[in-house]
Amino acid sequence: YEDDPYGGWKAPRKTAATSRWSVLGSLRKLPGVVPEAFVVDRRPMAPPRGTALLLPGLPATSFSFREVVRALGEKGWRVASLDWPGFGLSEKPQPGSGF
Repeated sequence: YEDDPYGGWKAPRKTAATSRWSVLGSLRKLPGVVPEAFVVDRRPMAPPRGTALLLPGLPATSFSFREVVRALGEKGWRVASLDWPGFGLSEKPQPGSGF
């Protein structure tokens, strides 16, 4: 890790819970953002009651909202959340990328 610009930290620690969470979302290209962001977009089977956008404060991640996503989904809401680029399951910027 000595020559790693991130001090050995390149990704969140994988646990059973974060592994289950990772399959609920995907990496997506956001306009004007170089690293891809991990986005969770849960949609109910029936037309949604509304849409809730959950934005984590730094350094939190979408995983922080896992119980809220579940609860709102059970009530018929479409729920979206993301990990800011460089955090959580989003891509990490490469050294020299200017990010």
